Amino acid sequence: MRYIHTRQETVLNPTFVLTQFLTNHGKFQQYLHRIGKAASPKCPCSEDDQTAMHLLLHCKLQEKNRPAHIKDPNIVLRKVIKMPQTIKYINEIFQTLK
Repeated sequence: MRYIHTRQETVLNPTFVLTQFLTNHGKFQQYLHRIGKAASPKCPCSEDDQTAMHLLLHCKLQEKNRPAHIKDPNIVLRKVIKMPQTIKYINEIFQTLK
């Protein structure tokens, strides 16, 4: 119950892409590997497993497209996930996934 107030403040319009991003299910290598559809969970950037958070915050292949507000080391994800530019960036990431 301690998170009820932050949950009440969070308003998202869940799209197919946003739902896959938030659940970490979809075209992410880590998920595909877990269900036997990919040989490796690693991201093509070779940094780490390819997860939603890796792509959003750390992937070198997404670096040039990453909005400045996401590069902030003090990022509060529950706040920026609602921002239109974040949603746009998430959609752009999904377009690059195979």
